[in-house]
Amino acid sequence: ACVLPDGRRVATCSTAGACTVWRVASGEAEAHLPAQGTESGLRVSAFPSGDRLLTWGGGNAATVWSASLGRSVCASRGESPDHSLAVIFPDGGRVVTGSRRADAVTIRDAATCSPVLELEFQGLRDVAVLKGGALLAALDFSGSVSVWETASGKLVNSFRDVTPLEMAMGVLAFGLAPSHISWAQSLHAFHGRAYVAIVGPIHAVIWDAETGETVGRISPQVRINGFAVSPGSDAIA
Repeated sequence: ACVLPDGRRVATCSTAGACTVWRVASGEAEAHLPAQGTESGLRVSAFPSGDRLLTWGGGNAATVWSASLGRSVCASRGESPDHSLAVIFPDGGRVVTGSRRADAVTIRDAATCSPVLELEFQGLRDVAVLKGGALLAALDFSGSVSVWETASGKLVNSFRDVTPLEMAMGVLAFGLAPSHISWAQSLHAFHGRAYVAIVGPIHAVIWDAETGETVGRISPQVRINGFAVSPGSDAIA
């Protein structure tokens, strides 16, 4: 589910694969997005303008919809339809999609859903759009993060969430291979900045994606079940 930018509408998706746009004040349905399949797991996000929605997941293609009419604007075609990850760029002009079954992330034109840039990346776990859309970060299952320029596809940086000490402890104490030692579960962007937070169940590390330097490290005494960055990027929860 997501709240549209005007704060007056909410979009929800059912386990049957259909989504509905609701008016908050009246509780009435404004638009229905047709069912896209029989699998559960369909997700929805709103464009910054509030006039379009993006749906993905549940074995479905990434699809852009008119929020008020419930009509499909475009859908990704020509490759595996299972897009388990999708993020809208801050300007609403592009979206990035990825699948844990494929070895690539794809930047698409939001008006046509056509690929603009495809980046090879194995073991995709999460993605984040940084610095107002200038950079794209992707996290793999080993805890490695790669950062590219979205205009050129140039690899800017790569780094890991695990320190050398943590890696040594994992190898000695648990007999794990270095490539499998990671607590990272998700990426979170800081709005308009090059910072990215790599979040796991026991800690969160904030990196400068351009330099690869650690900006901060959060290790609460409780398990991390959620993480959010404020709109002004001056606070986290």
